[in-house]
Parts: sequence; C-alpha cells; structure tokens
Amino acid sequence: MLFFMIIYGAFLSAPAMLLFWLIQKKLTEKFSVNNSKIILSFYSFISVWITSYIFDKGLLERGFQQIFWVIIYSITIVLGIWFFKIKNMPTIKIQ
Repeated sequence: MLFFMIIYGAFLSAPAMLLFWLIQKKLTEKFSVNNSKIILSFYSFISVWITSYIFDKGLLERGFQQIFWVIIYSITIVLGIWFFKIKNMPTIKIQ
C-alpha cells in the first residue's frame, strides 16, 4: 500500500513540480534570489491547496484535523524553498 501511495503521489505532484521548476528558472533570470523565493513560496502554498481541493472537495468541511495536514505540507515546502540555495542564472548576451 505504501508503494502505491508513493507512486500515486509522485504522479499527481509531477505537473506542479514541473511548473515550479519552470517558474524558478524564469524568475532567477529576472529577479533577485529573495524575490524569486517569495514568489515561489506563494506558488507552492497555493498549488498545494488547489491540488488538495481538487482531489478532496470536502476538505474544508471536515474541520481542522483534515486541514492540518495540508497546512503542514504547505509549510514544509515553503521552508524547503528558503532552506535550499537558489543560484541566479547567468544572463547570456548575444552580440
């Protein structure tokens, strides 16, 4: 059962993580690292809540115990964004 949960979770998380990676690449080309991390934090927090709501429309109706796990997952991702380093992408000038 645990193996199935990991595969299912990875499959459902792949689109959000791919979009996260693309956003991160574009942001680091144009903004500072801190500004990029702020935008990525908002994206991550919102994408977790949207995904949770899409797959469990009754999430908000079941009370704090169900919402608690989504909050923990959101906070973990945001803390990971601020814990790990993001390097600025070098700008390439074409002459």
